[in-house]
Amino acid sequence: MEFASLVVPQYPVGTPSHESKQGNYFHKLSAANQAALDAVQRWVSENNINCADLNPYALDERLTMLRYLRANNFDVHKATKHMSDNIAWRAHHKVSELVHRRPEDLLGFPMEDLTKVFPHWHYGFDKTGRPVVYKQYGKFDATRVKNLAGGNFDNLIKYHIWEQESAARMFRDQTAARGELVETLTGVIDVKDMSMFQITSDFLAMVKLLAEVDQKQYPETMGRVFIINVPSVFPLVWRGIKPWLDPITAAKIVVMSGKREYEPVLADFIGRENLPANYGGDLPALSPEIHPYAYTMSQLEVVKASVEDAVVGKEFADEEKTLNMSELNEVVSHLAEA
Repeated sequence: MEFASLVVPQYPVGTPSHESKQGNYFHKLSAANQAALDAVQRWVSENNINCADLNPYALDERLTMLRYLRANNFDVHKATKHMSDNIAWRAHHKVSELVHRRPEDLLGFPMEDLTKVFPHWHYGFDKTGRPVVYKQYGKFDATRVKNLAGGNFDNLIKYHIWEQESAARMFRDQTAARGELVETLTGVIDVKDMSMFQITSDFLAMVKLLAEVDQKQYPETMGRVFIINVPSVFPLVWRGIKPWLDPITAAKIVVMSGKREYEPVLADFIGRENLPANYGGDLPALSPEIHPYAYTMSQLEVVKASVEDAVVGKEFADEEKTLNMSELNEVVSHLAEA
C-alpha cells in the first residue's frame, strides 16, 4: 500500500492525542505549533532531508516532524538538531540493514536464552490499536544478559533497535487496518518478585542504555506504560530510573500494586479479550517458552499466509499447537523481509 497517497486519519477516540487540548497533535495544532511545523518543513526542504531516513514506515513525513517537535517542546532549533543527530545515528548503526536480520543473529545467542533471564513480549493490541509490550522484571538478570552477549550490551542494543523498527511497522499496519492513526506503544512492566539484589550496576547500565535509545532515537513512541505488582523495593528502583526520563515520558507512566488494582485498569485500557491470562485476560498466558513476537506476528499481514497456515493457530489431530522458538525462526525471517 502506498501511504503517501493516503489522507492522514484521525487518532483513535480515547487516546491523549485525540483528546489533547494543547494543540500539539496533527489535526489539532495550535497556531504557534503549526508555525513551528512549517519552519521544520522549510528546514527539511532547504537541507534536502529525507524523513524516510528517520522513519521509513511513517504515513506522512509531517507526523515524523511532529514527533521531534513534541519531544522538544516545539523548539524548532532543538527539534531539527535532534532530527539531524538521529539521521547520523541511524547511518552509523546501519539501521536500514539491521532490520532485515533475524533477532537471534543480532543477539548472537538463542532467543530462549534471553527470555529466561529477560522475559518480554509484544503481545496483541490495546483498545485503540496500539501494540502492547510486556516485560517481567522479577526474573530479569542483567548480568546474565551481559554475559550471554559477550560481556557488554552492544548486541542487546542492536536487538532493541530491531524491536523499535518492528514497532514502527506495526504502527503502519495497524493504521492501515483500522483507519485510525496509530503511532505509539502501550507497555506493561511487571515488577513482581523484584528484589534489591537485582539492582546491580549492570542492571542500571542496561536500563539506562535502553532508555537513551528510546528517548533519543525513537521519541514520542511511548503511549502509556503501566508498572504493576510494585514491591516495597520499587521506590528505590524508580528513584534511580526517573532522572533518566524526561518529564513528558514520566507523565505517561502509571504505577500500580497488585491484581485488585491493576486488573480492572488493564481490562478497561487494553480489553480483557486482548490480555493474556497472567493479567486477567482471555488470551493464553505468557511464558518464557513463547517467542517474544509470536502473537503479534501471527496477527499482522507482514507474515506470509503460507507461514501463518503452517505455524500460527493451526489445529493438529488432537491439540492446538503452540508456537515455539524453532518454528518462529522462519516467521521472524519473513517479518524481517516484509
